[in-house]
Amino acid sequence: METIGKRTTAGNKEKAEIEKVEMAKREKRAVSEKKTVAWLDLGSMGYREAFEIQEALHSDRLAGIIPNTLLFQENLRTITLGRDAHRNNLLLSPEEYAARGYEVVAVSRGGDVSYHGPGQLVISAIVAFEDYTASAVTFVRYLEQTVIDLLLSFGIEGTRIKGLSGVWVPSPATGELAKIAALGLEIDHGVCAHGLSINVHPDMAGFGEIIPCGIGDREVIDMTAFGATPSLAQVRDAFIAAFCGLFGLEAEALTGCYGNSNRT
Repeated sequence: METIGKRTTAGNKEKAEIEKVEMAKREKRAVSEKKTVAWLDLGSMGYREAFEIQEALHSDRLAGIIPNTLLFQENLRTITLGRDAHRNNLLLSPEEYAARGYEVVAVSRGGDVSYHGPGQLVISAIVAFEDYTASAVTFVRYLEQTVIDLLLSFGIEGTRIKGLSGVWVPSPATGELAKIAALGLEIDHGVCAHGLSINVHPDMAGFGEIIPCGIGDREVIDMTAFGATPSLAQVRDAFIAAFCGLFGLEAEALTGCYGNSNRT
């Protein structure tokens, strides 16, 4: 009886070990199958420096080194010229822009002329869009919906205008739809770069020195026009939450040597 008892105890221990190994395997599979998106916030940074980091991230996403990643930044005063930019949408000479502290940069995204500066949150979606939808156009609509959802969390109702990209809101002053978020993507081998910008509390004078996105008959507006005064970090967190909510994801901070955020 004692011998049988010992064998039974040994058998129970062996079974417990097997179950422990199998449980560890299941947990490992659950982690690997978990749907996540990474994020990285560069804080305040010059546009060219931030773009170098974006290019490194894009290359690493193409190579499968990093997961799909949302990149956040706040740029110094910059005028960007997209692939479809028209020079007549620049209202100053290169010398005048330089004298007023602007950097003028030609970029590879679609779209026309845009302004970036302090108080505006710039978001680059470094993602393989087919992980979320079969169509690049549909993915653009999802990005717009993400902004619409985050604006609603601050009590602002956003919408779209047929034929125009970005997110629009009714101006409290005129009732006309005004742009609060601009959007322009580049897609290379299925992986997106660039993305969108949300006017949180920028110096709106910057938009008066260009024709934003080549649209001269529409106002540009920011969140403060609606009495909302969130920090850029709060808007960042709201964007992450809205994006994850649309796609059923969990967010994780990206690790690696891609630059350090000064925003918490």
